[in-house]
Amino acid sequence: MSVVSLSYIVSFFENELKLISRGENAVKSGRVEQFLCEGSVEVICGKIRSSLTDVVYAVTVGLLTVSHTAGLMLRLLRVHTIRL
Repeated sequence: MSVVSLSYIVSFFENELKLISRGENAVKSGRVEQFLCEGSVEVICGKIRSSLTDVVYAVTVGLLTVSHTAGLMLRLLRVHTIRL
């Protein structure tokens, strides 16, 4: 079992407070079925059970770094959800 620092997770969601709240609710209610963090590629994966239905979703959250021609580096949050 690996330990992920809170600051590392927060860095994924620093501009997405609603996603943080939804994630906390999923953990508190026991709906997180699987969790994996790949820090080397900046990806968090998990399986979450819906609160309203008995459906499991595979959720992948990652940071995408984009370079701009003006020399700017942008870090974008990408969330991908699939119904299993």
